Amino acid sequence: MTASATTPPSGLKVFRDLGGTPTADGRRIRSGRIFRSGDLSALNAADHDRLRALGIRLVCDLRSEFERTARPSQWPEDLQTEWLVAGLLDVRSGHVDLRRMLIEDPTPAGVRRMLIATYEALPAAAAPLLPQLFERLANDELPALIHCSAGKDRTGFICACIQHALGVDREQIHAHYLATREHLAIDAMASRIAERLREVVGDAAARQMVRVLADVEAEYLDAAFDRIDQDHGSITGYLRTCGLTPPLEQQMRAQLLEDV
Repeated sequence: MTASATTPPSGLKVFRDLGGTPTADGRRIRSGRIFRSGDLSALNAADHDRLRALGIRLVCDLRSEFERTARPSQWPEDLQTEWLVAGLLDVRSGHVDLRRMLIEDPTPAGVRRMLIATYEALPAAAAPLLPQLFERLANDELPALIHCSAGKDRTGFICACIQHALGVDREQIHAHYLATREHLAIDAMASRIAERLREVVGDAAARQMVRVLADVEAEYLDAAFDRIDQDHGSITGYLRTCGLTPPLEQQMRAQLLEDV
């Protein structure tokens, strides 16, 4: 792959490759096969050139219909790509219960509780999507790009599921998830979030809440894992209910892993 193909497009937020992540059996995820990012609403001509060089064949958009309408993807029209649209719940999607939590407790602690509630709900919300996604990854509809709005919460959970399916251990999954912080433009994201929060909780509360809402913490992803353990016994058990049969798992690994 050329250097230009691996340079993060300027219109993509938190764009990165899952490649290089080691697995418990001594292999690693192949580079250039699965990417993740925030929304695709600010892509320019140079970004389009880079995406063509990457040859993205599958885009998994985790945003709600409201988010997709407000910030439509600016995808290159000549790039033949399948779109898998999920619409997972998130406070940015206008989810009523999550918005109510912010209104009732407009503090940094309230934001953390809301984010934990979001992650606890993600396993059930993602269950209809994952069979479709696993099938496509196993059948070489690659490279794939997985994204939501900020590229950290919904995208982080789906990428964690993929990594577990590929044999990445919990420590490495956490490390990859928390590395999102290194790619987040937290100040810029906080500014965008503050504009929306002011309408809901007022200016003073918004200033206190934004940096928490724009960040990632291990306890958030752990909230999703804990819910999975309660409901399914293990992440493997959860993924089995989401259509990841042992043969499909092996097929995915054949497509996406390489020897070190």
